[in-house]
Amino acid sequence: MIFLHGIVAGILFGSEFGLIFVGLQYTLASRGYVLLYIAPFFAALGAHFFLVDDRLNIWKAAGLLSAFCGVVVLFMKDVGSFSFEALPGDVLFLIAGAAWGATTVFTPVFGVLFSGILILGKTISPNLVMALILVSLGMVLVNYQPRP
Repeated sequence: MIFLHGIVAGILFGSEFGLIFVGLQYTLASRGYVLLYIAPFFAALGAHFFLVDDRLNIWKAAGLLSAFCGVVVLFMKDVGSFSFEALPGDVLFLIAGAAWGATTVFTPVFGVLFSGILILGKTISPNLVMALILVSLGMVLVNYQPRP
């Protein structure tokens, strides 16, 4: 089962970059950049449905709405023009953002431990361990909610 988690994280991560590479052939990098950063939208939605105790609240919903509005603004006249030529690239970047959001929800620890160490045979450096601890601690602190 643990091996499966590493495979899923690797597929999501690799797909994201493949989609970006192909998407850049159809749309502008500036448009792609904005579309790719829809990832928090997908991460928050995924966390709501798949992670215990990480439900949407008014602040998260406002953030999601803001992120979605940013994408809508991109397609408004005088801000970014709609083009059927750019549409395939735009869609690929949106899917890449969804893959990034899914990777975020899927626990970065699995990516480091299983794909980096077990699959690729990389060694664990003290810096890698410290970075993983600090990032994990940061995620815990950001999501910490004291019990009443």
